[in-house]
Amino acid sequence: MFVQRAKENKNLEIVKSDKIETEDLIYLYDVFLNKLKNTIYCICLETQEKTLTEKRETFLELSNEEKCFMLSEILHMFQCKSGSSDLRLIGGAGKAGILVMSNNITKCNQISIINQSPTGIYEQEINLKTV
Repeated sequence: MFVQRAKENKNLEIVKSDKIETEDLIYLYDVFLNKLKNTIYCICLETQEKTLTEKRETFLELSNEEKCFMLSEILHMFQCKSGSSDLRLIGGAGKAGILVMSNNITKCNQISIINQSPTGIYEQEINLKTV
């Protein structure tokens, strides 16, 4: 909520009614970092995990407003969209966390093309490994 309001007013500061505490922001950063280290994200976002690990101290030095913006950007990485996250506040890349799929299918167990009717009732699957 704060980040949305702050995008409209760049000089907006956190107020008591926002109920945003420094400890909560640090905890959330650590939760995100843990997810980058200990889940499937460690494979596809390995570079960002290293950045967040190395730049944790830099994050701690940010103002609470800047911490909110940084956490919002980190959250974008977990959305698995084609967009990127801006980690420059902590010394990271300006366009981090872009997920791309490899076009090398030789190591895949199964690659299929699925033709499906608009209703989803009719479906044809073609296994490209057997063609």
